[in-house]
Amino acid sequence: MKRILITSMALCCLFFARGTMGDTSNTQLLDTYWRLVELNGKELKPAANEKEEIHIILKKEGNLLEGFAGCNSIGGSYEVKDNHLTFANVIGTMVSCPETEIENLFLEILKSTETYSVNGSMLTLRNKEMAAAAKFMKKK
Repeated sequence: MKRILITSMALCCLFFARGTMGDTSNTQLLDTYWRLVELNGKELKPAANEKEEIHIILKKEGNLLEGFAGCNSIGGSYEVKDNHLTFANVIGTMVSCPETEIENLFLEILKSTETYSVNGSMLTLRNKEMAAAAKFMKKK
């Protein structure tokens, strides 16, 4: 009886530990520098330098979003399960910028993201209508 109880407890521990390790199929997605190349079907010109490049990094540790939206640094959190991806508490620094149209659209797209796909070096974020709202290229 004691052996059955110990075995049952060990199996429970393994089951719950497995659930907290996350989905291993998203390893390409996490801890990668993703440079924005397309927004709502419009190709973006490459930035003049890396400091101006719109990008995101989804940190595995703590499920944190880090990035740059064109003028302001951004941060927040994310949740990923299977091919579903959602962002929460997305905030940015408050630098005054002359042009914010692309930045504002980018932030709205992040907030409305529901799914994602990674195909080679391309990350695509999709909204609830399954439209490709943003495309990113993996930085080499």
